[in-house]
Amino acid sequence: WDPAIRIGVLDCGDEKNYKQCKEYGIQYYPTFRYFKAFIKQFTVGENHPATSDRDLQSIRQTMIDFLQNHSQEAKPPACPSLEPILPEEVFSLFNKPHQHYTAIIFESRSSYLGREVILDLGQYENIAIKRVLNSETALLEKLGITSVPSLYLIYPNGSHGLINNHSRELEETSLPHSHFSSKGDQETRTSRNGKSSTSPNYIWLTLSLGCIICSGLNLPPTKPWKALS
Repeated sequence: WDPAIRIGVLDCGDEKNYKQCKEYGIQYYPTFRYFKAFIKQFTVGENHPATSDRDLQSIRQTMIDFLQNHSQEAKPPACPSLEPILPEEVFSLFNKPHQHYTAIIFESRSSYLGREVILDLGQYENIAIKRVLNSETALLEKLGITSVPSLYLIYPNGSHGLINNHSRELEETSLPHSHFSSKGDQETRTSRNGKSSTSPNYIWLTLSLGCIICSGLNLPPTKPWKALS
């Protein structure tokens, strides 16, 4: 997510950091502070208090909330739009040639899946990720979508179709990042390895996207599929 948000860590248990931690009013651990882009004056940041939800997934969702609530005028230029798109925007993408794939994630309003994948793949040039809410019932019915999350793919030649969700039981696999073009020649990042913070829906969706791209380029996935025992 580096183009959109950068992360720093300060160990307040280290004596040399005591002054800085006191200056920022750090009293509990872990404490998450968010600093908006382009701030010119000193600030202690926006506080996310330590709660029982200290796992990686809750921190990811907190960062998404901060990014989405950031004012549009001061939002980092590299930060992709995390807002859902409207049906007319979806239809405008059909039957037109594009220079990239467009993956549309249909999900519920409370889901973070689409926004996570938008940020995860935001550095790649030949795939665009959009999200649509399942409250757009007429659109879902027209496209034959009966459950969420669902993945709908628009190919570079303008053809489009629903990707069947039949792989949720698959174990975590590496998304073949080497087959994507990275914006600005940035270093590609590896997929997450922590099972406890990786949902089956995320695994299915990223696996599907990775294999779709590999198939389009006639390249094999970088790691074989393995079914859960």
